[in-house]
Amino acid sequence: MRILLLTQHFPPEEGPHAYRWGWLARRFAELGHRVDVVVPRWRSAGDDGRHPDRDPGDGITVHETTARIRGLRLTRRIANELLTAAAAYRLARRECPDPDVIIGTVPSLPTLPVAVALGRRARRPVVAEMRDAWPDLVQEWQTWGDTGTATRARTPAGVAASLMGVGAPLVRRAYSALQRGADLIVTTTDSWARVLGGRRMPPITVIRNTNMAIKERLPAPPPRPGNSLQVLYAGNIGRAQHLATAIRAASLCHRAGVPVRLRIFGTGAEAEAMRTFNHRLGEPAEIFDRVPIDQVAEHYDWADTVLISLRAWESMGWSVPSKLYEALSSGRHITVSAPGESAEIVSETGAGHVVPPEDPEALAELWTTLANDRSLLDTGSRGPEWVAAHADRDELPRRYLEALRSVADGR
Repeated sequence: MRILLLTQHFPPEEGPHAYRWGWLARRFAELGHRVDVVVPRWRSAGDDGRHPDRDPGDGITVHETTARIRGLRLTRRIANELLTAAAAYRLARRECPDPDVIIGTVPSLPTLPVAVALGRRARRPVVAEMRDAWPDLVQEWQTWGDTGTATRARTPAGVAASLMGVGAPLVRRAYSALQRGADLIVTTTDSWARVLGGRRMPPITVIRNTNMAIKERLPAPPPRPGNSLQVLYAGNIGRAQHLATAIRAASLCHRAGVPVRLRIFGTGAEAEAMRTFNHRLGEPAEIFDRVPIDQVAEHYDWADTVLISLRAWESMGWSVPSKLYEALSSGRHITVSAPGESAEIVSETGAGHVVPPEDPEALAELWTTLANDRSLLDTGSRGPEWVAAHADRDELPRRYLEALRSVADGR
C-alpha cells in the first residue's frame, strides 16, 4: 500500500505525537509499505527544507510545509494550523496524487478537513485518527483559559465569549459531520470508541499508544530518609493537564511538614504559567524542560510514584495519556489525578492510587499517606502485563495495517 499521512508532528521532533507516528511509519515501511508524510516544520532564512539528518529511513518520504506563526497562545496556534493545513493540501495534491489510503491524525483540527477533501478529490478512502476527544473538547471552551492558578476561576466575557458561545456548538456539529465523512475512525482508547460508536459513525477501531521509553520493570524504590516521597511528572504541561493541582498539593504537604519532592519535566502552553505559580507558592516543585526519550528511565529510577494528571472535563475521561503506558511498564506506583479510563486502568491493574481530578487537598492527603506508609508503594502492579496484552509495540502496527487494508480494498 501507499499510505499518505497528514500530521502536525513527526520525528526528529520530540513529543508523544511525533513518537507515535515515527514508530508506526517505520513498522509500516519494514512490513513493505510506502509512507508519505506531510508535516509542517519551522524554518530559518535560507532553509530549503532538505535535511540529511531528518532521513526517516527506507520506505518513508517526508514532505515538509512551512510553519509560519510562532507562539503558544491559542489564537496564534489556530492561525498557524490553518495556514499549514492549506499548504499541506496543495503539497499533497502535487507530491502524493495517488495514495491507496489517506490518514488525517487529530490534533491539529484542520488536518481532518484536509484529509477528507483530498480523499474526495482523489476518490480514495480516508482514515480519521482521533487521538483526543474532538469535537467534544470544544464544549469545554469556557475553562480553556483557566490555568488553576487563580483563587477563583475566571469566566470568559465580552465579544470573544459571545462568539464562542454561538460558534462552539456549530464547530462540534461540523466536525462530527467530517468524522462521518471518513471511511474509518481510529481512536486510542476504548471509552472514546464507545462514545463515537453511539453517534452513527463509520467503522471504528482502537489502536492504542504504547510505551516508548521503559524497557523493563524497574526495581522497587529504596527507603528514603525521613519518610520523604519523590513524585515524578514527565509529559506535556498544557491546558488539559492542570498541573496547578499538583503544585498546590505539594505546597500543602510542605506546609504540613510532609517531605514531598515533586519534579515536573515538560513543555507546553502552560509551562510558563506553572513556573510563575510555583514561584509564587515558594517553589514546592522543581520544574524542568522536556526529557529526551532515552533519559526517561533514569528519572523513573528516581521516583517513588509517577503522576498522571488530567482536567475534570468529561472528555478527559475518554483519554489515556501516553505517559501512562510508560508508568505501567515501569511497575512504579502511579498517582492518578484524572477521570475515566486512565483511573480505571490503574485501579484494574492495582498499579497505584486514584484521587478525584483538580482536587489538591485529596492529592496532598494521598501523598501524605504514601510518605507515612511506604509499603503502599509496593503495589504488585500488573501494569507491565496489561501493556503487553493491550498495547504491544509489535502487534499494534499489524492491527493498524489490517484496518488500512480493509478500507483500501473496499474503496
